[in-house]
Amino acid sequence: MHYAGERHIPECIIERHSRRIPGVMVWGAIAYHGRSQLLRIVGNLNSTRYINEVVQPQAIPFLQGLPGAVFQQDNVRPHVAKTVKSSFAAGTASSLACVFAGYVTD
Repeated sequence: MHYAGERHIPECIIERHSRRIPGVMVWGAIAYHGRSQLLRIVGNLNSTRYINEVVQPQAIPFLQGLPGAVFQQDNVRPHVAKTVKSSFAAGTASSLACVFAGYVTD
């Protein structure tokens, strides 16, 4: 319910952003005994960029140092795209098959 003149009272004004606000996307991994470097993602992340800029250069080397580690991620589209799943199954890196043997998507 609104009262006359209420529109201009500062206590009754709530600012909203109607346009898309630029943000920052980062990727990182955490484990019981360590963490990876934080990787800044510039622009939109698609499945090809995810494989080439995150999985191969960052995730695999980090996980190789953690025997028995299980790679978990959320179900964001670049993570669960067919190309990413195919890459994991095909072993796009020499150690990909053993590192992602415990690959979990939930």
